[in-house]
Amino acid sequence: MFTPRRATAQGQRHGFHTSLIRHAQNVRAQFLQALFVLVALVLIGVLGYMLIEEWSAWDAFYMTMITITTVGYGEVRPLTREGEVFTVLILIGGVSAALYTLNAVVRLTMEGELSGALGERAMHRRIEALAGHIILCGYGRVGEEVARSLIQRHEPFVVIDKDNIVLARAESGGCDHVHGDSTEDNVLLSAGIARARCLIAALDSDASNSWVVLSARALNPDLWIVARADHPESETKLKHAGANRILSPPSIGGLHMALSAVQPHGQDLIVEQVPLREGSALSGLALGEALAGFKGCSVLAVRRHDGELIASPTGALVLHAQDELILLGPPAALQQIIARAQTPIVQRSR
Repeated sequence: MFTPRRATAQGQRHGFHTSLIRHAQNVRAQFLQALFVLVALVLIGVLGYMLIEEWSAWDAFYMTMITITTVGYGEVRPLTREGEVFTVLILIGGVSAALYTLNAVVRLTMEGELSGALGERAMHRRIEALAGHIILCGYGRVGEEVARSLIQRHEPFVVIDKDNIVLARAESGGCDHVHGDSTEDNVLLSAGIARARCLIAALDSDASNSWVVLSARALNPDLWIVARADHPESETKLKHAGANRILSPPSIGGLHMALSAVQPHGQDLIVEQVPLREGSALSGLALGEALAGFKGCSVLAVRRHDGELIASPTGALVLHAQDELILLGPPAALQQIIARAQTPIVQRSR
């Protein structure tokens, strides 16, 4: 749930990053200015020696470089008084420009390291201050969509991934993150699993998701765990590992595409959980009868009161109190089903 404190933290984070970026840009501008002055000084030196001493371009360039760098090789040719004065000016200007450029290079290097270190430290502090947050394991195609939805809902969460390139993309998307393998206890602890309320295992491997669920359940027995399963045979394993809810992106995506094909002008579809309260009007009805008349809605699964998950149930399945329907359909139709599921059974005979 979005809170003013969360909004303030996000604003402070944005201001902190903006300040670092602006400071880094100033240092880069200083470096470019120093580089420009150094190049300009070399050109002035070459032209000056060519005009004053009537030297060739190469001799003038060589004399300019050994003067600016103060290597002390000696004069290319004997200098006139005007040439000696010009050499002194080039020497002073060259040393000053070189020191200015070196200072800019050192600042640019240190600034990059410092801003990165400060940014990482601030992020770790934000993660340590989180409680009741969500841990998202994996920032692939599915994980990125999950993160986008959580941001839209203003839900605090932490991303875990072991790919630095992926984490850079997550950071650019405004996500706090922990680098490491989600199956390792110390990584989950760094993400604050002891204080978290939910974990989403969204890795691209069912085996990896199973290990994440096992580790997470051992570290926090009260944690609500949602796991991704790409293969139906993995759902039982994930359930035994300790997952509270198992979703199959291919199945949901395929059903969504099919409904969009047969209803090309229909509303946008969403997934909704519909619990059947004690005494619900839907209790005791077959699934097909309970949802008759609600066009565009499909049942993804039914979760029994004892935790059993029945995926893609048939219309003959009889519903009971405390069951939960997982539906896909237009928001308006889903709201009607929710209202009916919460209507007492005595109103059904009227």
